[in-house]
Amino acid sequence: MARRLVAKEIARKRRKHAESAFLAALMHRTGAALALKILSHFEATQRTVMDARTFADLVAEFEPAFGGC
Repeated sequence: MARRLVAKEIARKRRKHAESAFLAALMHRTGAALALKILSHFEATQRTVMDARTFADLVAEFEPAFGGC
């Protein structure tokens, strides 16, 4: 939440559209959340568990494709 409020305040001080900055910060890393959900579902359906390093690498790889930064 702090990141969103800071983005909004910076936009206000620079005389930019504060709500757009707030929404952009809100959407930050949504790709990671979607990747986490998909990979977790994959693990559950395949009855497997990936090691933490592999899981993190896959999230980082797929985050941009799912809308992340």
